[in-house]
Amino acid sequence: MKRKTKILIVDDDWDFLDLLKRKLDMCGYEAYTLSRPLDFEKGIEEINPDLVFMDVLMPQRSGFNILEDFEARGETINVPVIFLSGFDNDVEKMIAKGMGVREYLIKPIAEKALTEIIRKNLAAV
Repeated sequence: MKRKTKILIVDDDWDFLDLLKRKLDMCGYEAYTLSRPLDFEKGIEEINPDLVFMDVLMPQRSGFNILEDFEARGETINVPVIFLSGFDNDVEKMIAKGMGVREYLIKPIAEKALTEIIRKNLAAV
């Protein structure tokens, strides 16, 4: 039996986390959620996801801060990272791309687009 694709979602918005998790579960993925960005390192180690969706703006640590922390330690996140944002910001998109972020999506995300983006990014691994 094939293992389900594991997806980690990191976002401080509980409603969005719940909605995205339900969408991903219904599409046949195994979705995990983290509402505290400070728990990211522990979560990525324990869950060992195939893909990460991460909010850009969160209290305590932004998606950018998380990636910078890994880089400062000489580490990389060895799975595709897709940023989620409520704002369409071209400068942030360029910075994210330079940091290795695969996609920069604007919330809300249509279910069909979501599954296409997941397939595309998992195929590229």
